[in-house]
Amino acid sequence: MLTHLHISNFTIVSELNIELHKGMTAVTGETGAGKSIMLDALGYALGNRAESGVVRPGAEKADISATFMLEHIPSAKAWLITQALENGEAECVLRRVITSEGRSRAFINGKPVPAQQLKELGDLVIDLHNQHEHHSLLNTDVQRRLLDEFGGHEKLAKKVADAYQEWRKLHQKVQQTQKAQDEKSARLQLLQYQLDELEALDLKDNELQALEQEQTLLANGENTVKTLSQVISSCEGNESTPGILDALRSLNQQLQTLKSEQLRDILETFSSAQIMIDDGLKELSNFLDNFEVDQRRLADVDQRLATIYDLARKHQIHPDQLLETFRALVKESESLKDDEFNLEQWNKELEELQDAHQQLSSQLTEKRTKASTRLAKEVTQQLQLLSMKGAQLKVQLTPLADKRFAIFGNEEIEFLIQTNAGLSFGPIQKIASGGELSRISLAIQVVCAQKSQIPTLIFDEVDVGISGATSEIVGRMLRHLGEKGQVLCVTHQPQVASLGHHHIQVSKAITRSGNTEVKLNYVTENCRVDEVARLLGGVELTPQTIAHAQEMLVNGQKMH
Repeated sequence: MLTHLHISNFTIVSELNIELHKGMTAVTGETGAGKSIMLDALGYALGNRAESGVVRPGAEKADISATFMLEHIPSAKAWLITQALENGEAECVLRRVITSEGRSRAFINGKPVPAQQLKELGDLVIDLHNQHEHHSLLNTDVQRRLLDEFGGHEKLAKKVADAYQEWRKLHQKVQQTQKAQDEKSARLQLLQYQLDELEALDLKDNELQALEQEQTLLANGENTVKTLSQVISSCEGNESTPGILDALRSLNQQLQTLKSEQLRDILETFSSAQIMIDDGLKELSNFLDNFEVDQRRLADVDQRLATIYDLARKHQIHPDQLLETFRALVKESESLKDDEFNLEQWNKELEELQDAHQQLSSQLTEKRTKASTRLAKEVTQQLQLLSMKGAQLKVQLTPLADKRFAIFGNEEIEFLIQTNAGLSFGPIQKIASGGELSRISLAIQVVCAQKSQIPTLIFDEVDVGISGATSEIVGRMLRHLGEKGQVLCVTHQPQVASLGHHHIQVSKAITRSGNTEVKLNYVTENCRVDEVARLLGGVELTPQTIAHAQEMLVNGQKMH
């Protein structure tokens, strides 16, 4: 139960502290007085998205805190324990600080927390119904949630959703793995083709360089013979022209005659040159004697090199990288062959998860079927009280087609309405008028609230569009809910306000400094009579309206 609300520097509120009590509390005030400010501030304490515009002009920050008693909310106490936020007290404080720049900080029992945690805890301690809720009621997802809450099988619905999520997660994994398996098979097939080509090539280390050298030599065979013959002839000379060797011998002989110790190194150099040229000449002569321009061998070398170059182009690499590429492809192929996926086991687990989901969904369908009958009956009764004679609600459960299943179970849920006896049932948004829609929404909200495990219920102007005797019935509904817990109701209707156990009046005034200030005060006895009389209408309070207000309050407070 909400026991205390503190608001500081929020919109046009400078400082506000208000104690809240069990039972039904009516909140009234003139149009524009700021009745919804209290609920807006409470919304921020419960995790609503922060906005810089909510900070009072001239202030640095807005500070809002809401205190709850959790002795009758075991789910909230368990949540606090799970999140390590319990303070050992029966009270729990939710606080939100919002700066003028739009930044915010959230606290639970004095400990900093993400704003999302305020929202999670808020959903366990307060149930808010507002005048715009009938629009969301048209959403079939909201209708399904309301049915599950009414039937008290939210936990089972969550188990169904969890089972589906677990199945979906594994299903995606299997699909991704199957895709990877197909890609792996295609890759292995390509690798095998490439490896077959490279194995057939059977390229050896340094073979490419040797082949290129041999090709160059064979392709220039005639020129090679001619050049080598000229070199040998130049070295050896002939009868008419001495060669290089003859010249070196003559030079060495001349140098030897000098017998100078200082020329010793030079003499050795010339002598070595003679020996080296003599040896090189012998090797050239031997090579030339055995060299033959083999055109068949040249063709074989050309073909071998062409094959090597073609494969290199296929792999988009330099020819001398072929061996390295071959070894890398062998390694990749072995790695892929070792990478086995347990698809058979996973598919078996998928079937088991689907069976588990179906079992839970079948249980949920059975409970929803029973709850739908009860919900339709109770809402229909409320519709009769709200002056919609002949109106009926029907909750339709439609099995999903093609045996498919979903996160929410085995059926789609839709609320259908019949506004007058003899007419056909149809979707609420197509059948109901604006006024009828607000009353249908109110009937559903009241019925579902009676089943709520949340002790604090807030109704923000849910009685818009109704008046007279219907307003009194709405007030009686809300007072009955307040008997079991705590109800805060923002209203314009005197019939509703007169039925509250407590009454808060919201007023707005201009301070001496020229600022607008909002005040919330509990009103009793004569002040409450005046407020109800004001709601009854008229610029001035007349004896008749005051007498009517007194009568309404006396009758309202006698109600049990």
